[in-house]
Amino acid sequence: YGGALDTATAPLVLLFACLCDEAHVSRVRVGRLTPYTVQYVRHLRDFFGVTFKIRTDDATRTTLFTCAGASLRNTAKAVK
Repeated sequence: YGGALDTATAPLVLLFACLCDEAHVSRVRVGRLTPYTVQYVRHLRDFFGVTFKIRTDDATRTTLFTCAGASLRNTAKAVK
């Protein structure tokens, strides 16, 4: 379908984009959107408060997701 990700790995990469630092903007190009991916993005918005800007490209039949992450940190990590 022309995307950088297939439909099976798209939710995992969208989760990583959601968890990254707020100062960095993540861009993910996905091929075909499935109902599962759409609902998963809604869950990410509800749980992390991160909104995705979604643009479709009809020429390549892909969808581009853009977001600034939630800046979550691992508080259990030992600081040396």
